[in-house]
Amino acid sequence: GIFVHPVETGAALRSFQRKVAEASEELAVALKHDDQQPILNNNYGLSQIELGSYDAALNHFTRALQQKSDFHQVHYHLGYAYALKKRIDLAAPEWEQTAKLEPKFVDCHVNLGIAYYLLEKLEPAVTEFRRVLTMRHEQPEDFSNLGMAYAKQGILLRKDSKKKGDRRDIEAAAKFNLAVGQFDLAIAIKPNDVIVHSNRGLACFFCGRFEEAFEEWSKIARLDPEYAKKRGDLTHESVFDEACMIFATMDIMQ
Repeated sequence: GIFVHPVETGAALRSFQRKVAEASEELAVALKHDDQQPILNNNYGLSQIELGSYDAALNHFTRALQQKSDFHQVHYHLGYAYALKKRIDLAAPEWEQTAKLEPKFVDCHVNLGIAYYLLEKLEPAVTEFRRVLTMRHEQPEDFSNLGMAYAKQGILLRKDSKKKGDRRDIEAAAKFNLAVGQFDLAIAIKPNDVIVHSNRGLACFFCGRFEEAFEEWSKIARLDPEYAKKRGDLTHESVFDEACMIFATMDIMQ
C-alpha cells in the first residue's frame, strides 16, 4: 500500500510547498515560546510530514499525545507518519486508537484495514473494510479493498489445502467467489479499471470460473496493452496486483 497525494504540478505545487515551509517556520517560533501545547506540536508535525522530515513529525506527534492522550487526530497522524516510514506494525495500533476515539472516521477504517491486510491479519481487515461500506458505497476502491482481503484469505487457505476438494480447498474457492463479487461492485462504478479487472480475472481463475477469467484478461489487453504486457502472461499470473491498495491521504491544510 502507498499514499497517493492529490496531483499538484508546477506553480501550484511550488506555491503550496512555500506555504507549508512558511507555516513550519511560524510554528517553530511558537513552539520556542510554549512547547506544551498539543495543537502546536500536532500542526508542526503535519508540516514536517509534508516537508519529508518524518522523524521530526513522529517526535512532535508523540509529544502532543503526551500532553493530550485522547487527541484522536494525533493518533491518526502518528499512524500516518509510521506508515510513511514503512512501519505498518506501529501504524496499526495508532489507527486502532483513533477508531476507538472517533468510530465514524471513515478514512481511519480504510487505513486500518489496509494495515491489517499488509500484516496478514485478514479477519480484522475484512471487518474494517466491511465497516467502511456501511458508511459509504460510492468509492470503487472500498469494494476492491474488501475483494483483495477475501482473495488473500483464499490464497492462504489454498496453501493449507492438502488436495483438491478438501475442506480448505472448498473454503478457498468460496473466498475467491466473494472476492469476485466485490470486484464486480468496484467495476460497476469504475468500468475501465484494469487493475481490478486483472484481480477479478485471477480470482475467477482460482475458483474455477475459467471462461470469465480469460474474458477479463482479453479485456485488459484491449483496455491497456502496456499493463497487460507488464503483468506478463496473465493466464499464468498467480499474484494479485496490490497497487490498488492505497491508503487514504491526509489533508494537512484542513
